[in-house]
Amino acid sequence: MTEYRLPPVRFDSPAMDTSALSQQTDWGLKQHRMPELWQRSSGEGILVFVLDTGIPQHSDLPSPVYVANFTSDASELDRNGHQTHCAGIVAAKNDDNGVVGWAPMADLAHIKVLSDRGSGLSRWIAAGIRRATSVWSQRKNDYVGCIISMSLGGGFDRDQENAIVEANENGMVVLAAAGNSGFRSGRSTVDHPGASLNTIGVAAYRSDGQIARFSSGGPEVDIAMPGEEILSTVPGNRYQVMSGTSMATPAAAGLLACVLSSRPLDQSIRSTRGMREFLKNHVADGGEEGKDNRFGFGIPIGNELIRDPEYWIF
Repeated sequence: MTEYRLPPVRFDSPAMDTSALSQQTDWGLKQHRMPELWQRSSGEGILVFVLDTGIPQHSDLPSPVYVANFTSDASELDRNGHQTHCAGIVAAKNDDNGVVGWAPMADLAHIKVLSDRGSGLSRWIAAGIRRATSVWSQRKNDYVGCIISMSLGGGFDRDQENAIVEANENGMVVLAAAGNSGFRSGRSTVDHPGASLNTIGVAAYRSDGQIARFSSGGPEVDIAMPGEEILSTVPGNRYQVMSGTSMATPAAAGLLACVLSSRPLDQSIRSTRGMREFLKNHVADGGEEGKDNRFGFGIPIGNELIRDPEYWIF
């Protein structure tokens, strides 16, 4: 049985209370012009499953539409803090305080597949993916798109891979972190499930546009998203700055939630492979010319990806 773990995220600040301040918009959101693009779409009608360390409890997050626990922990709650941080990056509320997520109108579902210590078994993750697929199959008529976001990594596991394939076959877009092992030329350091051809592997870049030194690399990397010094929610109704591909992956989930929401009739992008093909043509080249081991195809361009709703066809 393969053991999976959280990529070793970096804590760049102590947990803090920002409730007395006006809402903070993180640098990645500003760089991608998301506040402007929310006039087109802010993730309405999209269901995002976050598979991680447990169900968040935070006033800046929307109430989950579904929760489950596949770990051996007695509590389904997030005692680690990692899932709460990832959830805030996806869909923290767009209100007057705290932070705001990439897709503040998306719905969140939380499945605990890693223990409070930040590790878990492949069978827990496979079960979590299959549960997400089952829930999505029952709720398809309520939504126009669905995403699974996994900020975790380990070795290859056949049953987990089969579960990911099943999610793809049911019209879900599956995202996974590349990992935080850095890169050594000639050898891929990308963890599974980010290394799977059936997931979109997400690397992390920093605010100056350079790839983060910790970000894993290899031919399995598909895209890069903001992942260094990211402010988001943590337990206790507090906020913290963290760095890792764990942060880049939910940023990608939020961005793609806005994409799916703005293109409700485009069936070609409602699977991992279809979305990957679509992204190839709407990225800014961030490293070596063409696809490379650090940025993948590049950095998604929100302005090209998120359609103006004036041009929807029904």
